[in-house]
Amino acid sequence: AKLYKESLQVYLQAIMMDRKETSAYLGLAKSYKYLKEYKKAIATLLRLISIDDSKDEYFYELGVCALSDGNPAGAIDYLIKAILINRENLEAQIQLAIAHELVDEADLSLMIYNKLIETNPEFLKAYYNKAAMLMGQGDFMEASRTFFQLIKRNPDYYKAYLGIAMSFDKMSKFKDAIRYYKKFLELKQFSEDAVFA
Repeated sequence: AKLYKESLQVYLQAIMMDRKETSAYLGLAKSYKYLKEYKKAIATLLRLISIDDSKDEYFYELGVCALSDGNPAGAIDYLIKAILINRENLEAQIQLAIAHELVDEADLSLMIYNKLIETNPEFLKAYYNKAAMLMGQGDFMEASRTFFQLIKRNPDYYKAYLGIAMSFDKMSKFKDAIRYYKKFLELKQFSEDAVFA
């Protein structure tokens, strides 16, 4: 946090020297975001897009800050603008799906996740988020199918095994739940050991 507080001063000084320095506004906004000062980050980003509204990253950051600030409806507008500028911004599409889910538009979320999986099958976050959303809706069978699709693409994605275990537990398939929970623990330990090796 100290680093971000120090960076605020650097970015503010850069802006004082050149009021149109877009990289300084973006850095300032990201620093505010990491300090969880979302309203300041949003205000800074709005100033930034008043200078240059051609970058998807600016609208993406606005959407993420709006979501973090508890305004998913506002986030939707910004994220759509980011995607219209750059249809390859997969993170903006994920955040858009999350925002739709938060405003009780789960059908739109599901449509976005399905499209992401269809057009970018290696983008594993789409599978994971879709499955997590389905679990939240109580559709444990479809959630487990989606987690299985994910581990078919990457057998080491250990969080998917936890999702499968939780889904099986909710469906009263306790032996299967235990088996996948053990696999989750095994892979999680292996992943942690690899980080500290």
